[in-house]
Amino acid sequence: MIVLFSVIMRNIFILIVVLCACCAAQDQQPQRPTLQPRTPGPQASDDEEIQAQLAKTAMATIQWDKSSTPGMKAEVQLIKKEQVNGKQVVQYRFKISGAPHNQLYSLISWPVTFSSPVTIMDGLAIAADGTVGCPQGSTMSCAKSFKGVELQLTYAPSIGEIYRHALMSDDKKSRIFFSFVPFPIVETERPISHAAWKLSS
Repeated sequence: MIVLFSVIMRNIFILIVVLCACCAAQDQQPQRPTLQPRTPGPQASDDEEIQAQLAKTAMATIQWDKSSTPGMKAEVQLIKKEQVNGKQVVQYRFKISGAPHNQLYSLISWPVTFSSPVTIMDGLAIAADGTVGCPQGSTMSCAKSFKGVELQLTYAPSIGEIYRHALMSDDKKSRIFFSFVPFPIVETERPISHAAWKLSS
């Protein structure tokens, strides 16, 4: 009876030792790192901001062209195109229809890199044939470059670059908004060609 008790006690002791060893080995195993959810990096945020800005500029341009006083519009006419220092340079004139000729006008521009439109010059007049120029006796800002002559503007555009202009009368009653792309980005898909313009430079 004593011998049987001794055997049982010895087996229980061995079992306890084995269990302790297993527990110690488990505690020493390295814990697996907890996976953290990935958060969008700076690049994703930048891309979203750029896309939002492009959409905003596109909508602003659409609204810009629709903001003219009813019955008034501008025709952009190419005068010449040439190479200057290896870059394409173009010159345009503007012909206005439907606007009064007894008002002076300011020329406004809104480059896509600007957050808001800016006034380029004032004192412009619309002639009987619709051309825009600076009166001979003008003392306003248009006289610095176009005194007594027709307004002809020169540009050195990149492919797809858009120009947004407006003529605003001094009494604010006549507004002619217009935009143009000298060198559109053209994608050809037979049998249709698509012209596009870029919104950033």
